[in-house]
Amino acid sequence: MKSPRIPSHFIGLAVALLFFLFWVFQPADREVERAFYVWENTKTELTEYEQKSLEKLEVTKLYLKFFEVEKNDVYGIYPTAKSQLGEYGIEKENFEIVPTIYVRNEVFKKPGKNELEEFASNLGFLIRKKMSEKFPGKQLQEIQIDCDWTESTQKNYFKFLRLLKKHTDLKISATLRLYAYKFPDKMGVLPVDRAMLMCYNLLSVHQQENKNSILDLEELEKYLVGAGKYPVPLDVALPVYSAMHVYRNNSYTTTLYNDGQLDAKVLSHTKGLWYRVNTDVPLQTLFLREGDKVKYEKVSPEMLERAIRLIRSRVSLERDFTLSFFQLNEYELKQHSDEKLASYYQLF
Repeated sequence: MKSPRIPSHFIGLAVALLFFLFWVFQPADREVERAFYVWENTKTELTEYEQKSLEKLEVTKLYLKFFEVEKNDVYGIYPTAKSQLGEYGIEKENFEIVPTIYVRNEVFKKPGKNELEEFASNLGFLIRKKMSEKFPGKQLQEIQIDCDWTESTQKNYFKFLRLLKKHTDLKISATLRLYAYKFPDKMGVLPVDRAMLMCYNLLSVHQQENKNSILDLEELEKYLVGAGKYPVPLDVALPVYSAMHVYRNNSYTTTLYNDGQLDAKVLSHTKGLWYRVNTDVPLQTLFLREGDKVKYEKVSPEMLERAIRLIRSRVSLERDFTLSFFQLNEYELKQHSDEKLASYYQLF
């Protein structure tokens, strides 16, 4: 009796699947530089736990937010939300400090004559000044610009990036949101040395009440599938933080970044990502009331592992690239453990 014949197209599909699985799960011959973002304005020093974690994880680069840049009719373009962190608490000699500047999109709407030139020159001077004051002895090699630019501001934003390169003669990197990554024909290609692909904050907090706005894997896949190779070398940023979005009388009030103050005694789970406040709680920035609703978003180890495998299979990365986690915070580090965090770097 003859064995049933397997159709040739099934064999082809099986072979293709095997090659795909081998490629995805086979460790890549890559050199992954380990990094973290430091984003808290009020942070004056790294805690002992944070320093030890960075050492165990062999982290060599910190993207430190120096300040934010805004614009108004009175002051023009000016820096705000300045970081308080200095050399004290960053004792490891081989940490590279990358000054990271968040520039609001409004800065690039209808700039005045020579305003962008002056901005680029002043920004380069201010960064060098702060670097020498706060981190004497550390060499400035790279500046990163973080901006949620739009199609309407793209031309002015890109002009500014070129001017910054001219005025500083340093490596310039910039953050790259997933929409701009997938649609470079609409959003343009960043005129920088490297781009940091931001694989988090994929949805508006209020867009879908039952989805995690920090990291939603279905949404991540939508942006990665069908995207071509980005013309600029890419680095990758992933989230290791949580957020509590507070609603009072069904209206959004504020967002709290969890530091362990709210626990099971304060919150009771209702459904999905949603919790109810059980008792009045006085906090530094808000007085929580009994009955307030909280949408508690966090990123689990399983979510991060799946995200990394998805990025590996869909994004064209060079052999040497940087993987940076957002952000450095003792409470959040303890939710993942040093061993877990090390495994995320190794998965690439």
